[in-house]
Amino acid sequence: VSCSRSLSELLPIAVQTVLIAFRLGLCALEMRDRVDGCSDDRGDPWSTIVWGLDPQQARDQIEVFCQTTNAPQTRRPWISCISKNAITL
Repeated sequence: VSCSRSLSELLPIAVQTVLIAFRLGLCALEMRDRVDGCSDDRGDPWSTIVWGLDPQQARDQIEVFCQTTNAPQTRRPWISCISKNAITL
């Protein structure tokens, strides 16, 4: 913006910037599919609060779950928050 002396100089740069942002979004989408696979069962993101569970017990249960389901690394649950009385998975 500061390099443009007029609106007519700014417009082509703005169009190119939008095109770059769009292409970057497509690249990110493609990379997500490569990392996560092409499964249609992605579902919605989720989290849940578990009250009264020790964080180490939760880690152990998560490990058992992942071994049982053979979940890929990118699909494994994790503890995102630990508080005095609860954890968030």
